[in-house]
Amino acid sequence: MKKILILTKSHRSKDVRVYYKIALSLSKNYKLKILSPSGEDDFNNPEIEIIPKNRFMLLNLFLNAYRYKPDHIICVEPLTLLPGILMKLLRKTNLFYDCHEFFALDFAGRMKNCRSIAFYLYNKFENMLVSFTDGVITVNKIMEEEYKRFHQNVVVCANYPVLKELAPSSAKIFDFIYTGSISTDRGMLKILVAAKNLVITYPNLKILFIGVFRSNSEKQIFFDFINQNQLQDNVIYKDFVANKEISSYYLSAKFGLCFLRPIAKHRKAIALKLLEYWQHGLPTIMNNFDFIKGITDKINNKLLIDYTIHDLIKSMQYLLNLDEETKKQIIGANHIVVNTRLNWQIEEKKLIHFFRNFDSEKNLLLFAYFYPPLGGPGVQRPCKLVKYMKNNNWNTDVISVKNIVFHSYDSEMLSECTHRSLSRTFSCDLMSILKALTRKRESVQQKLYFGTPEKYKRIFRNIFPIDDKIGWFPFALTRALFLSLQRNYQYVMATMGPYTGGLCAYIFSKLTKTKLIIDYRDHWSMNPCLDYTFKFQYKLAEFLEKKFLDHAEFITVISYGMKKELVESFGQHLEEKIHVMYNGWDEEDFADISVPKEHNNKITFSYIGNFYGSRSTNYFIEAVKQLLKENELPDDIVFSFTGNYYYQTIEAMNDESLKGLIEICPQTVHNEAVKKMMESDCLLLFIPSTDRGSTLTGKIFEYIRTHKPILAMIPPIGEAADILRSCGQKKYL
Repeated sequence: MKKILILTKSHRSKDVRVYYKIALSLSKNYKLKILSPSGEDDFNNPEIEIIPKNRFMLLNLFLNAYRYKPDHIICVEPLTLLPGILMKLLRKTNLFYDCHEFFALDFAGRMKNCRSIAFYLYNKFENMLVSFTDGVITVNKIMEEEYKRFHQNVVVCANYPVLKELAPSSAKIFDFIYTGSISTDRGMLKILVAAKNLVITYPNLKILFIGVFRSNSEKQIFFDFINQNQLQDNVIYKDFVANKEISSYYLSAKFGLCFLRPIAKHRKAIALKLLEYWQHGLPTIMNNFDFIKGITDKINNKLLIDYTIHDLIKSMQYLLNLDEETKKQIIGANHIVVNTRLNWQIEEKKLIHFFRNFDSEKNLLLFAYFYPPLGGPGVQRPCKLVKYMKNNNWNTDVISVKNIVFHSYDSEMLSECTHRSLSRTFSCDLMSILKALTRKRESVQQKLYFGTPEKYKRIFRNIFPIDDKIGWFPFALTRALFLSLQRNYQYVMATMGPYTGGLCAYIFSKLTKTKLIIDYRDHWSMNPCLDYTFKFQYKLAEFLEKKFLDHAEFITVISYGMKKELVESFGQHLEEKIHVMYNGWDEEDFADISVPKEHNNKITFSYIGNFYGSRSTNYFIEAVKQLLKENELPDDIVFSFTGNYYYQTIEAMNDESLKGLIEICPQTVHNEAVKKMMESDCLLLFIPSTDRGSTLTGKIFEYIRTHKPILAMIPPIGEAADILRSCGQKKYL
């Protein structure tokens, strides 16, 4: 059985939420222990151990946690996250934060002259600590929205009362009962002033206060007022009552008091005492807060009051004179709210489900230089990978690059990527530096990127060790190591190229003892598009590639041909490790696309994508020109190319003799690209003969899914040709 440890530095061991809710609920499935500064000490499940509150308490919490070796730690206050984080780093323990109080607001409220600064600093400190956790448990939607800004795993388990069978109603000794922390912020003085005025008319009035004073000065004010106004027989105080005894006190009262100063922290959360009053059949005076009115439309308006002594006295008089029929109606409406909606039994299911998910969830760290909102074929594989990993209960944190100059963008695809977090880091590679230097001057970026001849760009790319993205390495690896302090990863993965991503994943795996997965989109040392300037570059690539492959737990490749070539080059022992994972198509991309019956009365041949490496339109254009010369092309044909192209490609397609035959459309988002495929009569596919027979472009599978004819200008021997033949496309090869 897995073990959970709860750390608290201020709550009693059998605090209502910590023990009677969270601990008892989770102990149904886990062995659970609470470390607390005070309260009852027993050794059942939940087990309780008292850690004396002193200057070494946080250290003692850590030492006890280290000996206990829990699988999960739940921290109840921000400071207890410090030993929790240390346990996470040393023991790889899952760390959770149960935040059921507005700590920053409470801390700022105690500052007289610098509340805004105090709130800001405490809030930043708390958020920094919480960023190391694996999950957050909160008590309302406001807290959930706050933490979801920087943490995805947040669950609301509201602090609702536990449903239980109540003892028969006893004699009503008290007219009103107040429970909880006692302070002027919680209406203490206003209730006392109201009592002073009411005893004139109701001399036998009795009000019971149960709770702990916020400070000694508040306690002094409370008893001084009682003594000065001779209210000793009317106001009764009891300091602490165990949870198992509190029901008898509720049942001995007629009405409840939940009268709080309307400050931010009180306006944002429903007080537990209110629901406990309702659970025990007590009509209750409460603040006229919007969220209280939103609980039910059956609340008696005379019990919803402003924070004034006049309104309080008036409402208390109303209850003291309340007839039995109205009282039964109020009690009945309150019971329905608690018994059907606002109770812990409902919240418990969410809590247990939350932890069960963590027990079955797995964490993956992915290095993907090319990732949305970048566009093109290189981003679709990691995006779809993350999407379907999530469907199989994997949480993926992605490390990618910040803005770079690139040939295409697809911001819509980013919404498909169900990563848990996406970290974009700076890089010292040319595309990042060019983006930083030109900033908002997009025309300059485009001119430099698309206007520079490819032969010059290849010369520059080929002078770097590993690849031209090596400038990304220190920033990506640093970010990964920081993330490893926050989360426990079962696997680290890199999708290549660029091969710098593989180096990041390899070094990370070595440093953190995390299992490595290498995903090949392109060959590395066997890549026909790479022309190394120096011989040592090839030797280095071959050396590192062998290191990566030998160390990797799994290797995924885009084709069987690529697997065969890797095994032949790097050893038969890789046969079992390497798994073919075709790019395929995502059926959801085709779900809402309707194909029109007619489109401009043209026969449309379409190419969707870019040209890079040795891929070219040269032979295709020469063939079209030859057919024109021989008058073999119909008048109603058009060749459509959609993408961002280098100026050499555009110049070739803009030949005067081809005017009206070839149209060039700008790059579009992936969903629109799929729609263009479906609207075409025939699709064009280019794979140069210089590529290995294992080359498979990503678009080939989406082309196949359209059920359109594919005019494939590809090597006749190779995996792409074999796949097309198997799908009935052999006459178009």
